[in-house]
Amino acid sequence: MGADSPRMTRLDAPLALQHATSEIREAIVSGRIRPGERLVEQDLARELGLSRGPVRDALRQLGREGLVVMRPNRGAVVRTVDAEDVIEVYALRASLGSLALRNLLGTGRATEAFVCELEAAGARARAATDQAGLVEADLAFQSLIAEASGLPRVAARFVELTAEIRMFIAVLGIEYGDVGEILAEHAGLIAAIRAGDVERAEGLWGARFSRAEREFLELIPEGPAALLRLPWLALTGSGPEPGRR
Repeated sequence: MGADSPRMTRLDAPLALQHATSEIREAIVSGRIRPGERLVEQDLARELGLSRGPVRDALRQLGREGLVVMRPNRGAVVRTVDAEDVIEVYALRASLGSLALRNLLGTGRATEAFVCELEAAGARARAATDQAGLVEADLAFQSLIAEASGLPRVAARFVELTAEIRMFIAVLGIEYGDVGEILAEHAGLIAAIRAGDVERAEGLWGARFSRAEREFLELIPEGPAALLRLPWLALTGSGPEPGRR
């Protein structure tokens, strides 16, 4: 966000809302605005060159997405990250992904053209030269499956949760040190989808999210122990593994 943003006119209300939502969301998920920090409408409006109306509506939208909490007498505050957040978000992403894969394969949407798109997304991950590039390519690979599923509500919710994952990565300082494993997972999932093997595809998807959930939780005090309190939300195989990072 920058103070030199052009001021929108009244006729640009939908565009102004989209602009405000996008800019504030990006500042949150990238870690520029930290968890627990207040989001002051007047300050944001001045930085974005907007009136307070679209900023207020943007904060409400980000509240629905789970990035912002509206608190009495404090206004909007960036949501903090705790173990329960990670567990819930990963349970949702795993379930949504499973639904997407079932419909993708069950309705014949996994055409050769789509598989080629998925291979291109995997190639972008292989070609990534830094952490940011790999993260974006990996998340885009996952989102492509949801978006091609033919289930618009699944796809929309998956995209919203992707913003929360990006915030988790920034806040917790996640480093993708297992690049080879991620690329192997992409290749395995592509092969399963091409073969129409939904059971194999779901198994690979679940294992990937289980591993990611565990790695995130290990960076939160008492994070792995939260799975013991919420065993019904734990992904298969996501129990604590001492010493695993």
